[in-house]
Amino acid sequence: MRHQSQRPGPLYTGAAQHADTAHILQMMQYYTSNGAKPYCDGASPTTIDQAWARLYVSLGGQAVKVHTASGGS
Repeated sequence: MRHQSQRPGPLYTGAAQHADTAHILQMMQYYTSNGAKPYCDGASPTTIDQAWARLYVSLGGQAVKVHTASGGS
């Protein structure tokens, strides 16, 4: 998995008029498929990575799917 370079923005977190369903669904699919895999550089998740993992869970994703991204080992 790759580290994220920016925190989730309005396309993912905004009110209905700012959020983009396609972007949200792509993000959910990415973390469902990859969120428990190790990072490509072997490093721990950054605070930005953890913010994405929290967003995934807050949108209904299973915490186990973002185990690595949320800081689990």
